Amino acid sequence: MGIIRHPQMMEIMDVVWPINGWFLGPLALWTYFRWGSNKNIDIQDNRHQTAKVFVSTSHCSAGCTVGDNAVGVPFVVWTVTIAGSTLSAHLIVEFILAYIVGIIFKFYTIYPMNEAQGRMGSIKAAIKSDSISLIAFEVGMFG
Repeated sequence: MGIIRHPQMMEIMDVVWPINGWFLGPLALWTYFRWGSNKNIDIQDNRHQTAKVFVSTSHCSAGCTVGDNAVGVPFVVWTVTIAGSTLSAHLIVEFILAYIVGIIFKFYTIYPMNEAQGRMGSIKAAIKSDSISLIAFEVGMFG
């Protein structure tokens, strides 16, 4: 309800906050009311480094959650076995889906701020800025 009444400056965050609420529950609700819904906090201000890091990381975690859990797991369970192993199918398919969705989420964060770069420039920037964090998140989840 808060997102409907107070839409985010970056439209993708209207999707990211509910996804984070899916797996972080009360912690996501607290962080939304602390940093997400408060228009007075400038996350570019160095005094709010924790907010800046959390909001930046939330794109990655939301993308990985959708790619891994919402799409990847059902897809693998219902359709795929790779080299006779469902575990390798989970690892490969879920990583690919999480990576794609994570890059899409990051693209919709970057593109509105850098429309002059164009779509391809924003896609390259999204891949460049989010690949390491996506890979680290996925390794942590699979570990």
